[in-house]
Amino acid sequence: MLSVRSLFLCLAAAADAKRLLVGLKHSDDALAELQSRFWAVAEHGPQEGIHQSREDLHALLHVDDAAVAAVNEWLSTLGASSGSLVPTGDALVAEWPGSVADRAPRVPSALRGVVDYAVLLSARVSSAAETETGTRPLVATASNNNFGPAAQKTAYGVPADLKGSHPDNLQMVFGTGTFGYRKDDLDLFHKTFAATSSSGDVSLDVNNDWDGDTGKNFAEGMLDVSYITAFAPGVKTIVANTNSTAATEAGEAFGAAMLAFLVDLNGRDVVPGVLSLSLGSLSFGSCDKVCNAVTDQGRHSYEDCWDYMQKQFQACMFDSAELEARIDMEFAKLGLRGTTVTAASGDGGSHFAFGPFSGGLGSTLNSIICGQMNMPVYPTSSPYVLSVGGTAWTPESTYGPSCSHTQPCGWYSGGGGFSWGSAAPFQAGVADAYLELAAQVAPKTQCKASTYNASGRAYPDVAALSEFGIPLCTYGGCSGSGGTSASAPTVGGMLSLINDARLHAGLPTLGFVNTQLYQLMQDPEIYAESFVDIAVDHTETLWDCFTYSTCTGCDSGGAGPGFPAVQGWDAMTGFGQPLFGGWLKHLGPSSATYV
Repeated sequence: MLSVRSLFLCLAAAADAKRLLVGLKHSDDALAELQSRFWAVAEHGPQEGIHQSREDLHALLHVDDAAVAAVNEWLSTLGASSGSLVPTGDALVAEWPGSVADRAPRVPSALRGVVDYAVLLSARVSSAAETETGTRPLVATASNNNFGPAAQKTAYGVPADLKGSHPDNLQMVFGTGTFGYRKDDLDLFHKTFAATSSSGDVSLDVNNDWDGDTGKNFAEGMLDVSYITAFAPGVKTIVANTNSTAATEAGEAFGAAMLAFLVDLNGRDVVPGVLSLSLGSLSFGSCDKVCNAVTDQGRHSYEDCWDYMQKQFQACMFDSAELEARIDMEFAKLGLRGTTVTAASGDGGSHFAFGPFSGGLGSTLNSIICGQMNMPVYPTSSPYVLSVGGTAWTPESTYGPSCSHTQPCGWYSGGGGFSWGSAAPFQAGVADAYLELAAQVAPKTQCKASTYNASGRAYPDVAALSEFGIPLCTYGGCSGSGGTSASAPTVGGMLSLINDARLHAGLPTLGFVNTQLYQLMQDPEIYAESFVDIAVDHTETLWDCFTYSTCTGCDSGGAGPGFPAVQGWDAMTGFGQPLFGGWLKHLGPSSATYV
């Protein structure tokens, strides 16, 4: 079962009518078969006809009539309408009576073997997240034309005039709260930095709930749509925001809103070839572990810690491991249907979502985090997404090596590490080899083994420019931006170009690409064609953190615990900075050319 927080959380939507979304438990056999199909497709690649349709998923995952009847009987006792099954057959949507309080009902114990979650979609409520402190530092510096789309395309080897043209190619970005875009700002960005792109290829999602309000997530939406369209001009782009209430802008309501969006997306006739996700937070495992550590000190309760986190901007937005597991299943469905999900690795190194907390309980948290634990973020640590980290083209320290677009460094705030969950099958042996080499490269600052889960899913998988100064246009002007919120849609756009070539060749979209990627990178020649490896042979104390480690926020004196960038895959930059020609050659159709 999902936690009390997930089960009783109110979510909001634009419509006045309230709806209850009830997730139905998958049988053990259905889950096993879903996993079997997913990893079979991942292992062999997306060949003709191998992707699953919505109807295929319904046949596999729909629950039996008796379970549906039991849930509808319960709903009737609450005064709700009978629920309608979503197209995949594993959730119900019911009209919720307006006379009932704006809270989802408590699931009775007799139904806990049938119901996985229940969330209310449309009741407008306030949340601690409405008074959160902090923000994503997305627009904070002067823009640098040398960091714009043209310069990045040169660095990655993406032809400046390459455009998508297949009518079935579709890409999407998703967010909540004030996540959205303004046509005038996007036109200004395209005119100034990406002349081959057009806002005419961009539209709001059919189930859009954003009404034009701008707030902290608005710049996020602009960044995502600007860079995914800059790197995949001509590809139809959907901006999705299915829940615009303040509760979903930064707190735990976001996690349930994301789940509801993914359930809806998997129920559609058509899904995007690429879904780029930049919003995220510390995983539930991270938040749970640090709050338990605070409780163990005896000065604060678990509830004090959790409430504090809800007042921090996008610190803890997933309230249970079960919620994340159900989101993972929705990601797996999308992968089977042919969607590649890219997810930003975070902007707080291995320890934070964005940076250290402030004062009081925050100081206690910082001390625990820097001294005792790696804090992985989600959804980038899901094994069903392509995790995108960050690079830098200028050094962060005068003591470190030089960095450039051809010899990039790791971005010192880019997220990286290991999840608190299970290992990802496609990474077999990769993480072990990395940790052995990392201990030799950074013996003074490599994270202690007791602070992370070495058997967890390691991330990121790849990295692109995240250093601040990346151009972004909002509110009628342009300034500098950055973070892995820029690199995730950038990589997403490149994958959309590959999908375009595949579709023109009569092939399906890539779908879940990680397994193919890790298999291909075992060949040194293919690796050299596909990535600029970001590595250092040995680090020195004065610049361990600044250029080749994920220790930002815990870098007292310039050195602190983190994961260093080393030769081959690493937990700072993944395989490194993309070389598009190699990606197209090995992931696209055999006849792919730059036309």
